[in-house]
Amino acid sequence: MSTAVPGEDIFQTGTEWITVFFVLTMGLNLCCTGAIVAKIQWTKHRSATSSRTLFPVVAVIIESGAIYTTSVLGLLIAYLNNSNGQYAALDLVTPLVGVVYCLIVLQIRFQLKLSRIPSRGEIGSRAHQLWRHSPGADPLVVPKAYPLRDSTLGPSVV
Repeated sequence: MSTAVPGEDIFQTGTEWITVFFVLTMGLNLCCTGAIVAKIQWTKHRSATSSRTLFPVVAVIIESGAIYTTSVLGLLIAYLNNSNGQYAALDLVTPLVGVVYCLIVLQIRFQLKLSRIPSRGEIGSRAHQLWRHSPGADPLVVPKAYPLRDSTLGPSVV
């Protein structure tokens, strides 16, 4: 067990525990990423009726796992070298979890949007729905333009 010694900071007292924590974090991240990819592939294999490829989704999951694992690896390397970069890396790792999650959501959204090309009939139908559901707005009427007034000449008369 580690005990605190007066005059030493936490990074000098529990070195082996901190190293184990970072290594376990990386290992757990790799295992979870692999399990998610395996589950996606297994589900795809079971539903052979789907013609849609899930490779973009799998690629996004692997990339997100690689981003987080690389950041923890950089933190571990900086920590083991007693570099002051460990403090910056430590501050980077925590918010990176949320950033990676948002990247996953955005990547999947853009992949689904780009992979589906609407037919000509769908485009016209969607435009009609948008016009029909806009209360009080007629898309064919140009809004009234208001004349500019020169403030140096006084009030304008329209």
